[in-house]
Amino acid sequence: MKYIKSHGSDRLDSITSHILTPKENSTNNNSFTGSTLPIDDPRFDCTTLCNLDDPLTSSQRDFRKFVRSYLEKHLEPITTALYEKGEFDNHLIEIAKGLGNAGLQLQGYGCPGMSNIEALLIATELARVDASFSTFYLVHCGLAMQSIAVAGSEEQRERWLPAMAKWQKIGAFGLTESNHGSDATSLKTIARKVQGGWLLNGEKRWIGNAAQADVIVIWARIESTAKLCGFLLV
Repeated sequence: MKYIKSHGSDRLDSITSHILTPKENSTNNNSFTGSTLPIDDPRFDCTTLCNLDDPLTSSQRDFRKFVRSYLEKHLEPITTALYEKGEFDNHLIEIAKGLGNAGLQLQGYGCPGMSNIEALLIATELARVDASFSTFYLVHCGLAMQSIAVAGSEEQRERWLPAMAKWQKIGAFGLTESNHGSDATSLKTIARKVQGGWLLNGEKRWIGNAAQADVIVIWARIESTAKLCGFLLV
């Protein structure tokens, strides 16, 4: 606000006009020309803004349209009420089921084996309607299931992935700590081998899906070797 007041509204109007006014006399069909959003639908639609539909195949466009239509019909009408209540309704899991089995690009174990493009399209459409539901969906399908698929044993994959693919079991992901997150090699949570399993000692924050989870992927450092590993908390 200080910047706007000190530079006056003329400067702000000029910036707004430059962003929203279509570029004239453009000979490049792929260039960004800008567009205004309908007042009654303020959601950002990158497919229109950046012509992202153009390079897609017809089946990929149909897939994107299905996801958008489904979410606008089943998810959008309830998001505001849930947000205002601060609640996670288990009906959201049923909505997720309507998009098909979980797992995105994962192959086997009942997972859909999507292409990278299809996974990107579903992530984009999820976030367009509701970022919170998008986070729930992608933590389960991506962070939790992918961790088990990539780093888990075959026994763990067989135990968890088929049920997670059918949305019968929900996965959560615990990486971030008070002072560490993206710098994962600096994690302080310690894992010590004990009789019958492992003892984890540390603290985590922002454990995505923790309140709904049947299994939580927790990342910790093995005390005896300093090696970072994932552990499944049930």
